[in-house]
Amino acid sequence: MIELRLDEIRVSTAGDPPLVVLKECEGERRLPIWTSFEGAATVVAVTEARDDESPGLLDVVAELVAEFGVKLESVHIVSHYEGRFFAQLVVAGREIGCKPTDAIALALRTQVPIRCPEQLLREVGVLPEPAKEVERFREFLETVDPTDFEEL
Repeated sequence: MIELRLDEIRVSTAGDPPLVVLKECEGERRLPIWTSFEGAATVVAVTEARDDESPGLLDVVAELVAEFGVKLESVHIVSHYEGRFFAQLVVAGREIGCKPTDAIALALRTQVPIRCPEQLLREVGVLPEPAKEVERFREFLETVDPTDFEEL
């Protein structure tokens, strides 16, 4: 299993569905997960400070798990089928199905690892593409010589 971390959450004003992007911890591949606005909001909410006066559902779940002595060991994004991702919570050695965004949010709140199989990253993972402007600037730097600026 490959360990992942939250890289970014993209929300478009053009009407496209939000995107939660995980990045492998020891590499450059990203795992983009299209989600609903509710799913993206769930992940965003746990990146902010916890509200102890009015905890969210995932805060309550995390507290219940801890209170009953059960340990959430990790979260696994296990598969992808027809544009939909599937996740599991690993609790006391057992795997429990869960929505990917809820699993990611719970992992972030409880600070447990997020993992996925190597094969999933090979199949649907992406490498970041350098921006075209950066690429053009790099090409310019390869052709420029300091003497080009002597007459300025």
